[in-house]
Amino acid sequence: MNRRTFLGGLGFSTLAAPLAAQAQQAPAKAAKIGFLLGATESSLSVQIEPFKQTLRERGWNEGQNLTLMFRSSDGHYERLPALAHELLDLNVDVIVTDGTPPTRAALQVTRTGPIVMATTGDLVSTGLVKSLAHPGGNVTGASYFLPEINAKRLELLKEAAPRITRVAVIYNTLNPVDESAIVAIEGTAKALNVQIERLAVRAPADFETIFSTLARQKVDAVTLSKIR
Repeated sequence: MNRRTFLGGLGFSTLAAPLAAQAQQAPAKAAKIGFLLGATESSLSVQIEPFKQTLRERGWNEGQNLTLMFRSSDGHYERLPALAHELLDLNVDVIVTDGTPPTRAALQVTRTGPIVMATTGDLVSTGLVKSLAHPGGNVTGASYFLPEINAKRLELLKEAAPRITRVAVIYNTLNPVDESAIVAIEGTAKALNVQIERLAVRAPADFETIFSTLARQKVDAVTLSKIR
């Protein structure tokens, strides 16, 4: 297993463990788990499979006592609230989300049904929880420090290529977490004497324009915030 596949699977496999522990106690009752995704289901296959495997090890098997329901916006975040409603109408026992936009959409449609985040950005600044110590509400799961990670990526890029002075940052303008990540990158860039060029993505079709822009601007390097 390569490093990318391993890291990609951490989020879903980590949250599967506590759910599976409950399953081991009472595997007889059938359960429904709804997945609300911003990206496509196929793009997250390396993350979802460890989740399924952990549940199988604890007695939950699809088609027997477990049903998994997937709803994906394919990058069109405006569709997420309607998809979350679909899952609630199907009476899922829990909604699993991947990323900040799906989690926010799930919270828009239910403040009582359990929501488990596989991964998300800064929970507090985006309003998903009140605080890390006392999150409250009906959402739990895993988070990572996207602004700090992105700033560190730029530091490592400068260390690997000391002569760079202009770096393009591709980011998802529809994801509120990415804006805070860009601010962190720009703060680090100033200290490193590097100029940042923002390139915003709203849909997959935007990449063609971005590649043309990169060719014209002739930047020294490119880095990405989490495009999801």
